[in-house]
Amino acid sequence: MALHERELGEPTTLDNLAGFGWRRPLHGIALWIFMLSFAGFPLTGGFVGKVYVFAAAYEAGWTWLLIVGAVATVVSLGYYLAVVRAIYMRPGPDEEAIAMDEPPMPDRLLSSAVALAVVVTVGSFFAAQPLIDLARHAASQLLF
Repeated sequence: MALHERELGEPTTLDNLAGFGWRRPLHGIALWIFMLSFAGFPLTGGFVGKVYVFAAAYEAGWTWLLIVGAVATVVSLGYYLAVVRAIYMRPGPDEEAIAMDEPPMPDRLLSSAVALAVVVTVGSFFAAQPLIDLARHAASQLLF
């Protein structure tokens, strides 16, 4: 989003995100994946997190928390999918308004960082068990 704000010279809003996914494909796909991860869609780290939180609530017998979590997830879908709709399903500004030549070096570094974040977000779904084992080991070392 910092790249988008720098290009426009103003804060990012849903209105000025229109067409962003088509102008900056890598960043649009990354934003799309992050929004789906926040919502807890499968094949993302957010899904694994929600499964463990909901499983812990179920095991503790807190069905009210499961209901609140499910309702909050459904409500949040409206917000997260609004961003996805804005970047891909709304017509963007005139293409001449934003120069799309080869990005300068800092943008390449940003693109590399975004790509790495996508790999971690999706990869955390497939490599969840070692991370969970590490967290359990760290938690077992805490003194209460």
